[in-house]
Order: sequence, then structure tokens, then C-alpha cells
Amino acid sequence: MMWASPVGIASKKSPPTTVARSASPWDDEHCVAILRSCRNATVEGGRLLVIEEALPPGNAPSPGKILDLFMLMVGGRERTQAEYSALFEQADYELKRISPTATPLHVIEATAR
Repeated sequence: MMWASPVGIASKKSPPTTVARSASPWDDEHCVAILRSCRNATVEGGRLLVIEEALPPGNAPSPGKILDLFMLMVGGRERTQAEYSALFEQADYELKRISPTATPLHVIEATAR
């Protein structure tokens, strides 16, 4: 597992790459930079696993919506499936699935194109 920042992560081209809690602290621009760095370290068809909160759409209750308020104070945010899909698209990934865990976090899986 790797912790990511916009300046870069691993240089080896080997799937899968896993990053945890690396999207929510950042705005969309920095988040895409992190994902592009991951993409540069992933072979075509390789998987990226992101461990993050995935907000439900609309006004459905979610613990992540409280966390989203805190993230907004520091320039980050929690995101919905549609928002993750858009970020992955910009970084040359395709969102495959979002799987819940026993915690508020989800495993978000994308494939490098």
C-alpha cells in the first residue's frame, strides 16, 4: 500500500497499486495529479485500488457527509461515485466498482486504459 501526494509515488510498472485516504484531503486538481502519478506506475489493464469514503448520491444519510464538512475546511472533500468516475476518467482510468467494507470506507477499483 502507498500513501500518495501530488508530487508522485512508485515508479515501478506493476499492478495493482493501492492508495489509502489519498483523495479526500485534496481538491480535484491535486486528486487528478495523484491518480495520474498512479497511472504512470501502472501497466495498461492494471488495477488501482483506492480506499476512501464514497458518498451516496442525493440526501441519503451517511457518516461520510459529516467528514465531508471537515474536509471542506482544509480544501478537500469526500466524493460520490459519479465524482470518482470523472476524476478517474481524467487520469486515464476506468472506474470498475465501489465495494463497501465493514467501515465507512469503500474499496474503489479502477482499471488503467
